[in-house]
Amino acid sequence: MKKIRKKKQNKYHLLQNVFYIYRQEFRWYPKQKTVLPLKILLELILPVLTTVLPAVAVNSITASKGIPYFLCAIGLLILTCTILGCLYEYADQWINKNHSWCRCHEFTEELVNKVLTMDYPYIEELDKQILTEKSARAIASNWVGIELMMKRSPELITNLIGLLSYATLIIVIDWRILIVLVVMCFVNLYLNRRAREYMEKHADENAALMRKQNYLYKNTIKFENLKDIILYQMSDWFRHAFEKNCSAGRKWSYQNERMWLKPAVSDIAFIALRDFAAYFILTRQVLHGHITLALFTFYLGIISGFSGWLFGLMNAWTDLLRSNIQVNDYRCIMEQPSTFSGSAGVKTFDKSKPVSIRLENVSFRYAGSEKDIITDLNLTINPGEKIALVGENGAGKTTLIKLLCGLYQPTKGTIYVNETDIRKFNRDDYMGMLSVVFQDINMFAFSIIENISGKTLEDTDISRVMKCLTKVGLKKKVDSLQWKEMMPLSQRLSKEGIELSGGEMQKLLLARALYKNAPILILDEPTAALDPIAESELYEEYYSNLIDRTSIFISHRLASTRFCDRILYFAHGAVVEEGSHEELMRRNGAYAKVYQIQSQYYTKGNAQTGDGVEYA
Repeated sequence: MKKIRKKKQNKYHLLQNVFYIYRQEFRWYPKQKTVLPLKILLELILPVLTTVLPAVAVNSITASKGIPYFLCAIGLLILTCTILGCLYEYADQWINKNHSWCRCHEFTEELVNKVLTMDYPYIEELDKQILTEKSARAIASNWVGIELMMKRSPELITNLIGLLSYATLIIVIDWRILIVLVVMCFVNLYLNRRAREYMEKHADENAALMRKQNYLYKNTIKFENLKDIILYQMSDWFRHAFEKNCSAGRKWSYQNERMWLKPAVSDIAFIALRDFAAYFILTRQVLHGHITLALFTFYLGIISGFSGWLFGLMNAWTDLLRSNIQVNDYRCIMEQPSTFSGSAGVKTFDKSKPVSIRLENVSFRYAGSEKDIITDLNLTINPGEKIALVGENGAGKTTLIKLLCGLYQPTKGTIYVNETDIRKFNRDDYMGMLSVVFQDINMFAFSIIENISGKTLEDTDISRVMKCLTKVGLKKKVDSLQWKEMMPLSQRLSKEGIELSGGEMQKLLLARALYKNAPILILDEPTAALDPIAESELYEEYYSNLIDRTSIFISHRLASTRFCDRILYFAHGAVVEEGSHEELMRRNGAYAKVYQIQSQYYTKGNAQTGDGVEYA
């Protein structure tokens, strides 16, 4: 993980990220290019006018200029300051509003779209999950990451110009004051750097703590978990985990705040030192007749203003360095390459016709593993063929399905659909060719009809949804509900929501796959919650409705897949037996032995008793 962080942090320096952020913002909000320079100019002029104002007032009094001169000079300065101040406030609010909109809408939308289209392994691995969460911090609020960089970049320019201008005037007064102020600057920069390095060093540690805290919180309030927490009396365990994680978080926060306290205290001490030096030197010059009281007032304002520019510059620089870490996290995610081709990729085929699938010398192993899950697999599935994948747990069946879906990429070898490498397809087009139902149930707190179609009501074919519900045996259940197919699932978003049983939820997943009507259908043990007889009947119902679809069925109940054209028996990442059910039974190999063990349960009387030996 350290290696990943180092590469990410060194990829772009601060100036590159500033150009990247503003190039994007100017593309979305082109008026910023005009308003931003105006704000910088006003931010430079206004402090000078506010410094001149008391000096003019003192000069009017000490030089006996008279009331008319005083009122005219002061009135003109105040009016000018007021007009420019109003203009500055308008420009400032305009710019900050667009900064916030840019972060909340455009940058956030781009990150969400990227995460939704990233390669599956990138999201699945823990270190990548942490990196993704860290990238989200770049858009988390007004004073972090992207928006902080947008705010501080023009401030850095303003403070630098102001600093150089005021430094020229201070040299005229007494160069020793400038030396004091510069020393203050470098000490403060050193302390800020130490604090920033501490934050960078422990960034992954803090991200892991936040991730664990969010996980604990979400699972504590998750409705599905409450029964287990109550029945197994896990509340004390959760409470202890919360307290332990919070304690570690508090320790990190305390150390972090202590590091940032040092430069804050140094600021206060240096301001006191600056004021003492300024008053001492300027008072001596007044007493010796070197400067007037008006110049005393003006120079005092210049010295104070120089400190303001100096500390503004240091704060802007420190914040920019801090935000640069988070912007690098953001860009690291945004620039992750996709395995599939972009919008210009190869177009898929007519989705109303079955397709062929071919695996050529395909091997796969997980990141960090030394052993292949699948080794040199060669397999051809003909258009419209019904294939069953059976075998022991860990044989590699679900991994193979994820490879076919493009969620994983082979460590070696190539997967072809209609003799085209699937990596050459446009991602969305290829996903449109697949109807897949996995073992785990994942439904959303929307209406039944929206969960099946995966689209808005306006884009949903309601009659097709009802046909799919009929095919999976849910039509009668849905018709009995208060709002029928418009009934929301769960009560997370609606108090009228309902909870379906495990078997009903799996039937709903099957209805979703049928509605998509893709040329490739994959069922990865979605009927595990059903009894063996019901599962077999449902699979056979699928078979009768999918004559023109290339289909792959996975089940640990071998009797459920007897109808398939070909059965592949998996073991240790390879196909060890292949043929129809009758052919495999005649060979009396591993498939036949497992089938005979399980067959005693495939009767109406024993359908509810179990599955015998567990195969998945």
